[in-house]
Amino acid sequence: SGYSKESLLEVFNAQSQNSKDLGTGRLCQVLLQDTNNWYMVAKFRGNYLMLQTEKIDPAPLLETSYRVFKAV
Repeated sequence: SGYSKESLLEVFNAQSQNSKDLGTGRLCQVLLQDTNNWYMVAKFRGNYLMLQTEKIDPAPLLETSYRVFKAV
């Protein structure tokens, strides 16, 4: 349920391009929320990590992505 992988990548890439156009660099992660879920898309060394939670708090997404990238 929720956003598709393609939609999440599209939003991430659009926001990253906007950030680059503004001169602030490319994004490494984006947090999104719909009515029921939090989503996180992160990019590290050319790979994407997409996470979803049904909890109100997005903190578990940030903690998980930190652990994944720290382990790489």
